[in-house]
Amino acid sequence: MAEETAALLESKFGGNQGAEKHTDEPEEYLNTNQVCELLGVCKMTLCRYKRSGYLVPVMLGGRCRYRKSDIEQLLKKGGTK
Repeated sequence: MAEETAALLESKFGGNQGAEKHTDEPEEYLNTNQVCELLGVCKMTLCRYKRSGYLVPVMLGGRCRYRKSDIEQLLKKGGTK
């Protein structure tokens, strides 16, 4: 029965391709100052990234935060613009 279910899921969703990595670790969030320091940009540049959609913040408790994973991914791609 388990093999049939696995085969059905694989045929329906294509196996692991395109699947996001899920970990038990909670997401870390960084404030504006931390992101500016990591990226080596000023607050105005970070504000431009936010307005253009280049870097999308998350509002937590009425405060603007950035996912650490998003910043790490941006740095892996070659840094800032």
